[in-house]
Amino acid sequence: QHSERALNELKKEMQNNTDRACQLSEEIEKSEKQYTESLEEQQKTAQSNTNMARQEYNHSLNKIQKKNTVLEEQLKESKETNEELQKTLDNRVWELETEHKSVLAKIERQCEKRMRTAEKTANKKLLESQSELNELKRDLKEEKNLVLIRGTHIC
Repeated sequence: QHSERALNELKKEMQNNTDRACQLSEEIEKSEKQYTESLEEQQKTAQSNTNMARQEYNHSLNKIQKKNTVLEEQLKESKETNEELQKTLDNRVWELETEHKSVLAKIERQCEKRMRTAEKTANKKLLESQSELNELKRDLKEEKNLVLIRGTHIC
């Protein structure tokens, strides 16, 4: 149960990282869309005030690029974490499979041992029963002979 819980936690963490990677990709796409919209607006504004528009454009561009850089780094880190978690998960699965095979082999050996013991016990009891049966047959034969002898004396 502990291994299963750990495995489930690893799976959950991997899913969270995958979800985060998707979210980061969406944010990058959104940032790129914001960049495009900002660029179009700045081109319209540039006609009336070139200097002010240029400053706003540069400011927005730098802000978006910094945000994209941060988001790309976070995405890279999430991918690396996912790779590490996948390796850990693969190793744990291998360990559990190996443990499972070992436990099955042990159970099989125990079953075989118990079956041999049960077979020996059954054979021993069968021999005892046969011996008792033979003894009862002898007793019955002796009784029969006594009855025959008594019957002969009576006649």
